[in-house]
Amino acid sequence: MVIGEFSESYPPLKDGVSTIVYGYVKGLRSEGEDVYAVVSGEKEAISYDREHKDDKVLRSIMHVIKIISPYGYTKIKKEVKEKVNEIPFDIVHAHSPFMLGRYAVKTARKKKIPCVMTFHSKYRDDIKRVAKSDFITNLVLKYVVRSFNLSDYVFAVNKMSADVLRSYGYKGNVEVLSNFTEFKTPLVGELASLKREGSAILGLNDADKVLLFVGQLRDEKNFPLVLQSLKILKKEKAMSTLKLVAVGKGPDEKKYKEKVKEYDLEKDVIFTGRIDDRDLLKKIYAASDLLTFPSLYDTFSLVKIEAACFSVPSLLLRGATCTDGTRENINAFYSENDPETYSASIRKIIENEDMRSLVGENAKRDLYFSREDAVKELLLKYKEIIYSYKEK
Repeated sequence: MVIGEFSESYPPLKDGVSTIVYGYVKGLRSEGEDVYAVVSGEKEAISYDREHKDDKVLRSIMHVIKIISPYGYTKIKKEVKEKVNEIPFDIVHAHSPFMLGRYAVKTARKKKIPCVMTFHSKYRDDIKRVAKSDFITNLVLKYVVRSFNLSDYVFAVNKMSADVLRSYGYKGNVEVLSNFTEFKTPLVGELASLKREGSAILGLNDADKVLLFVGQLRDEKNFPLVLQSLKILKKEKAMSTLKLVAVGKGPDEKKYKEKVKEYDLEKDVIFTGRIDDRDLLKKIYAASDLLTFPSLYDTFSLVKIEAACFSVPSLLLRGATCTDGTRENINAFYSENDPETYSASIRKIIENEDMRSLVGENAKRDLYFSREDAVKELLLKYKEIIYSYKEK
């Protein structure tokens, strides 16, 4: 089967969509499929492609828009179009409703093959942040919905994100195709070893309790709530051994570091920057006690699956789309969206080690989904879609 994965997010850019698309490409190829990645990226990404010597990555240049960095506008290169025209695709899969998504639809129509499109993100939030106008936001959302209407099949990463897409005006059928992680669940002895190594790398003591945040450092992720909560806990002198490890980078990083100084948390917060080394990231997950992820923006939250792989539970916001598939106090913890409640939740969870351990084990049991299983499910879907399309 010849497959095209079309996406504006792809390595070296690091985000949830990029991780999933790259995982699909890699996983489908391991199953013997012929997979092309039709993607975009900044100019530096061209050097990345050369280094990795993957001639089936067809890259156009993304012109980054500062306010939504690292994302922007993609202009599809002539040589990419020429190459795509030559490839005998059986199916194309778009991971964005914008330039490359529309290009995937156009390619499918031209070749008379099916086009699948996945709803990954809450586009309304991003559009409103840039446009600062309800009128313009609604116009762009019509474009987004039109893209999904033009595709032949639509996936969403969970039921709640499917509801978000419908709230934009999409009325077609939506199937759920869950995200995954390439991490393997470690054995008990391996987990203990990873935890020791992670603690040593971070300079932690045995008595330290570790909160973890993994994601882009920008306001949409609601990271300030975590800092405000830590400030409250320090003021209460309740948890002198509590540390926060923030993995990632982003446009608001400087502002957050200034807040850490303002809150007198410099000895309590560790900013690691972006970590591309997955083995290192595994050790940091293993060394953590609780993933703090108070985002109302994310549709899925891949990091909660990654944390669950290491029996680390997540503290999410009640009603957030990324809580879909979780159960409060069973395989995740919930809190309200205010510092007082969030800090009280952290304190309760950290102080009750038996409860935290049980919920972490349940998270591993319930939330973990391997790349291998996800790829097999996707491949089956592709075959069903191609057969159904030909029947029509």
